[in-house]
Order: sequence, then C-alpha cells, then structure tokens
Amino acid sequence: MDKTATLELPFILPSQAQKHVTHNEALLAIDALAQIAVKSGALSEPPADPVPGDRYLVAPDPGGAWAGKAGTIASYMDGQWRFHTPKAGFVVWMEDDAALKVHDGEGFTMVAAPEQLPLIGINTTADTINRLAVAAPATLLTHEGSDHRLSLNKAASGDTASIVFSTDFSARAEIGLAGSDGFSVKISPDGASFVQVLGVDPVSGTVFFPQNLIPEAPLVNIMGDGGRFAGSPEPVGLTVGAFAAPSWALMMNAATLTSHARFYRDSVTYGGAATALDTDVEELMELIVEADFRRYYPEFYVARLTAGAGTASPLTFADAVQRYTQLYTDSFPRPVKLTTSFYLKAVLGDVGMPWNSQRRLFIDGEEVFANTLVPADGQWHHVLAMDGEAFTRHYRYSNDAIRLYQRSGDIALIAFPAAVPGQIMLPADIGQVSGTGSW
Repeated sequence: MDKTATLELPFILPSQAQKHVTHNEALLAIDALAQIAVKSGALSEPPADPVPGDRYLVAPDPGGAWAGKAGTIASYMDGQWRFHTPKAGFVVWMEDDAALKVHDGEGFTMVAAPEQLPLIGINTTADTINRLAVAAPATLLTHEGSDHRLSLNKAASGDTASIVFSTDFSARAEIGLAGSDGFSVKISPDGASFVQVLGVDPVSGTVFFPQNLIPEAPLVNIMGDGGRFAGSPEPVGLTVGAFAAPSWALMMNAATLTSHARFYRDSVTYGGAATALDTDVEELMELIVEADFRRYYPEFYVARLTAGAGTASPLTFADAVQRYTQLYTDSFPRPVKLTTSFYLKAVLGDVGMPWNSQRRLFIDGEEVFANTLVPADGQWHHVLAMDGEAFTRHYRYSNDAIRLYQRSGDIALIAFPAAVPGQIMLPADIGQVSGTGSW
C-alpha cells in the first residue's frame, strides 16, 4: 500500500529518491482537503484566472482541464489543477451558496441550516410528526426583555390548534381550538373519546358548560305548558288530567296535534297498579330517567303530530325535497338568547329541522350546520337549538323557537318541549324541564 486509506496521501517508500516530492504531494493534498471551502459547485469548466488555493466542486459534464472529473474537488496549486475524489462524510462549505454540504457516498447534499433543521430531538428521538421532541423534568420558555408569546397556528377554521395533556402517551385533556374557532376544554378517560366541559363562543364570547345542568341560570321554562301537554297554566301536581294542546303550539297546512300516550307514574310497567306504559313512552323513559326514579316521575303526555296536505311555508332539505311547516311556536315574550330543547321520534316519514346562521342546532348532542332531517328510524332523538341573535326584527318576539317540517301524512311524536333563557348546552338525558309551575 503506497497511499493512506482515507485521503489517499502518498507514503514515502524505503530507498525512494526525491522523497521531498512525495512529501510535498501529501502536504498539498492535506492543504486542499482539510477545512474544505470551495468557491462554487456550479462550474463545468475552470475559471479563467484562478488563484492558488482556489477550490471548486466540479459540476456534471465538465470540459477543458476538468474533463472527466465530474464530482471531484479541483484545487489550483503550482499553476495546475489537482483533483481529489470525495468520500462519504466529507463536509464542504459552498462559498457561493453560503451553505454546508456533506457527501453521502454518491454526491454532496445540503446540510440544513440551524433555522431549517428537519428534526430536533433533545434527550429523546424526534420523528416526522413530533419534529421537536424534548425529554426533561421541565421545559422553560422565557422572555427576552419583556413579553413572551407561544403561538399555535392552524390552517383553517375546521382544523385544530390545541395543547394535549397525556398519561403514558394517552391523551386525558385538551385545550384550545379543537375542530373550530371556538375555544374549548375537553377531557378523556381513554385517549379516544373526549367530552367537552367548557366552551367559549368566538363571536359573542359567551362561556358555556356543556356537561352542567345549570351553567348560566336556573332552568325556567318560559313556555306556558312545561312539556306535559296537560293544559296551561301548568299543573302543579305529580299527575295530569286530560291531554290539552298547549297554547304555544300553532298548526299549519291542516296538521293536527293530538294525544299519543300518557306516562303513568303508577303504571304496571314500573311496579304500580295503573295501565302499562305505551312502548314509545317506555322507550323515552328508559332514555332519560334512571330505573330507580321512573316510578316517581311526574306524569306527562307524548303528543302526536300528523302532517296535513297543505303546501305553505316550504323549506328544501339536503335530499333536495321540499317539506312544509306543520307545527311552530306562537309568538311569546323571549329573552335576547334562547335555548329550545325537546324529544322527537319520527314514526312515518322524517322530520325536518331548520338551521340558520343565527342559531346552533344539535341532534343527539352532535352539532349540525344545515337544514337537517331527523330520520324515521324507530328512535327518540334529542333536538336542541341555541338562538343567539337579538331578534330586534321581531321586537323580541319569535315564532321559530320550534318549527317542524314534514310532508303530507307524515307522523311524529314530540315530548318535553322547553324554552329556557340563555345559550345552554342541555345534555340529551336531562329529562323533563320544570316550567313556570312546580311539582
């Protein structure tokens, strides 16, 4: 072996004549390859007036004195060009690009500048998702002179910018803008399902607590009949008499509102002596009331809404089919903001629920953003609407607290209609909301 393995520096051999020539060759190679800085890597031919010590990374398809030397490091010394073949790990400073490049065994590639590093792992391993990863007892971000702000930016309103708190890498809480521009706080028992416990409306600034029954004010039903369909003013006892359509319920298009069935608190179904419960009523009770308390629940009626054949007040839904108003609430004094809650079961044909930009509409706790159909799937559904406008055009009266759209002959059941002041996220199992009376 007459050369070193890495830089290929020539050895001085035994009994070699003119040893100084070999020694000088090695020095010239070291001078060219140590602390490498090249003028450019874009030239395919030598510059016209090179200066001793100039180095270049020869570009592809070179010509002239560089012909056949593509990819090598050309250094100008003693009036001639010398060529050195780079190896994996060689690091070169490119003067024209003000950039650092490293040889990967095939060619030189850019080394990211500190402000453009693709991954940073501090005491741990970063990856393509967690591109900055830190393992430490604490992490400090402090000011430099005065303020210090941590900014989390998302691409669009429906995306997420949040902080997640985890146990053994399983999320337990999340705060921030989670899927909307409204601020929220969510918790999770398992890292998969999340429950929102606090929200802030991005427009009004209203704070609401979705899981609390009384987040803003006592739940006073401002409808004359608190959902018992047994006359107005509302009876104060635990039992009810005959069915009576409430004064707030107005019909359109020849629709009718009649009694479907009654909940008897003393029913055979729950251990009493009275009539067994209707199946629909029993399903509703099982949805909203725990088993130990059904026997002692206030009595009420479930109303039956049958659509008429008229075609006034149409509205088109997602299936491009028009449906017509069958029931709506009469005008009544109302607060600036109002939450309406009721249970709906479509028996024959679906039921249309209107949406507009002045209200938030939830079906079974899930918010929808368009005119929505409650399907005839044999299930009770909880409908909640939060109106947030001042309604000055109605002089703070409105006939739209409840408005149901159907087609001729459709049938739906309705229970527990309630309208309470404020924007309140009533949970789907709240049951019967007490009204102006008491029981």
